[in-house]
Amino acid sequence: MMRLPVAADSASSLKRTRRCLVALEKQLEIRQFPYPTSIPERLFEDAFSSLVDDIATILEDGVRIGKYKHPNLGICIMNPARGLHILNPNAVLALVAISDGNTATRQLVENAMGVAFPCRTFCLNSSILVRARPHCLPDGILPQAGGAWVSGTSVGCGGQTSQQNEELSQIIGGKYNQMVAKLRMYYQSEDGWYGKSIEIVELAAKFRT
Repeated sequence: MMRLPVAADSASSLKRTRRCLVALEKQLEIRQFPYPTSIPERLFEDAFSSLVDDIATILEDGVRIGKYKHPNLGICIMNPARGLHILNPNAVLALVAISDGNTATRQLVENAMGVAFPCRTFCLNSSILVRARPHCLPDGILPQAGGAWVSGTSVGCGGQTSQQNEELSQIIGGKYNQMVAKLRMYYQSEDGWYGKSIEIVELAAKFRT
């Protein structure tokens, strides 16, 4: 089983599944949990796995009708709950690889990360960056990769054409945002939608009245 590199200080969950509905191999690695006090980790993992299944279905259907040449895709989703002062490598929320089992996926994930980072930095879709701001793009950005910035959530994809990758990134970002909104509505607590911030509680404890 291929395991993508994980930072030592980050929470991670790696799952590989094969399901009858989607005959594709899927790998999901969650590197951090953005909402530890408002959404249970297990529920977040399960919802994320369902999201990956949805994307795999989109790929499979696209191949069937001739929209995509193959069902292989690398995905990088950035953590929208982390401010831009956090460096991109420390703001990776999840890495996903979907394939037919015959394709090396590490390069696809690497391509996805390479485009998700500038989308987050500049809060723009990759097509706008390539056309209007090429001077802002560092080395390592592949023209065929594509990414999107969706209401604060940056997503990069690699594996299809640049336009298809950007379109898929847009879809994934929207689905992720909807997923989180539904989970937070369901687990609304007495502390409010967002629970308590561990960092704020720790800082407030140092305040002397």
